[in-house]
Amino acid sequence: MNDINQAAASGARILLRKCLGLNEDDIFLLIFDETTQEFPEIFRQAAAACGITCEQQFVSRKLQAEGKALSIELSESLDRSRGVLLATTDDEKCSQFRIALTSGERSNNALATMPGGSVDILATALDVDYDNIIQMCRGLTVPLIKAQECRITTIDSHSQPHVLTFALGGMERVPIQSLGIIPLQAWGNVPAGETFVAPLEESANGEYLINGAIGTEKVTGPQEALIVFERGRVVRQFYLHSNEPIEHFAQLTATALRNGHSECWNIIAEFGVGVNKKIDRIHGVQLIDEKKYGTVHVAIGHNKGYGGNTKCSSVHCDMTTVSPTVELDGRKFIEEGEHVYDLSEWLDDYRSFVPPPGKEWTMNDTYVNLYYDSYRLEDNGTLLAKHITQSGRQTLYAIGDDATSKLSYRLVSSFGGDQAQTVSNLRAALSIDSDDLCRLLSLLHVNRIIRR
Repeated sequence: MNDINQAAASGARILLRKCLGLNEDDIFLLIFDETTQEFPEIFRQAAAACGITCEQQFVSRKLQAEGKALSIELSESLDRSRGVLLATTDDEKCSQFRIALTSGERSNNALATMPGGSVDILATALDVDYDNIIQMCRGLTVPLIKAQECRITTIDSHSQPHVLTFALGGMERVPIQSLGIIPLQAWGNVPAGETFVAPLEESANGEYLINGAIGTEKVTGPQEALIVFERGRVVRQFYLHSNEPIEHFAQLTATALRNGHSECWNIIAEFGVGVNKKIDRIHGVQLIDEKKYGTVHVAIGHNKGYGGNTKCSSVHCDMTTVSPTVELDGRKFIEEGEHVYDLSEWLDDYRSFVPPPGKEWTMNDTYVNLYYDSYRLEDNGTLLAKHITQSGRQTLYAIGDDATSKLSYRLVSSFGGDQAQTVSNLRAALSIDSDDLCRLLSLLHVNRIIRR
């Protein structure tokens, strides 16, 4: 076995054990097609080494494109599997199959998707520091929740800047963290490495310069491309050097037309930030390129399962650019691809927190009710906010600085297993004055940990 095959075998074992959390005697299902013909043997051996039962289903690209891929036999295999890897083509014509599997009712399994997967990606992009990726993704989440406007500046090869702006939705559009670790009844992409959010659909305006990839098409070097948005929609797209239309957009347009999605395919769907430092180059595989550290991506099309409102199951196209500069509410977030934000500047201090109108808490609000499954208590005595996204994944993030997080831990712990508590009892348990308690309760209310 050569070096790359050995590394791919190691990556397959990481995927089974770490990403899908499979144990001995669990059933693993590999769904593959003509583009991943090497995967069955790699995963058969990896599963055997881990004591895991391996089942395999071949689904041709033809059936995927025709919308006939989800057979009774495949459905039965999904139902009995504890972990699933969907390793199929990233061809836009076949994307409905992937979207159908990730958007429908979830079986009691963990589903990993790797469209455009390859032996090279197995070998290089899965053996990462998952704790570091988790920390980075959680850190990115806080500014993306708190900011209202995002501004991306990309510089073309002639040193000309191009600026795209759009609005973020705050708590109504909680970011999703692609950590590569997928719990039961959830799905996620592998390899790991991004935090992404659904912008407000009608808010994008300006120019987005792409020097990485548009879907499966590389636009590196002299092939830079420019996408022009107006009120959330793509209105122009062309190569910068020739002014000719972008090739991949012809495929997107045809796919949308064929599936009756002409009115929705060109709407902004996603903004994401890559954090995976093991991805060393642009591959022309959108769910890999978007996770490369030093990149951001903007997507168009479907985002109904990602926190947005656009249901366009035939198109979701990620467009990745390298070394951008990003500002959130005028503050530097990323500079030429490097993450330069200071998380402490985005974390709230309960003692100075000013709630938005309608979210203020007063001592007259007699009872405090906990939202079910809205937080996680850490072993170090701090509290993280928790949101379950439409994809079934958990988004976890710090709601405040260290003092705020520790006081929040004490407040939630004082409920003692009850779902409701009086304000006066909470004040006595925490031994703080009324103003500080009300500010803390307001902050927890804004983050949907408590309610009246």
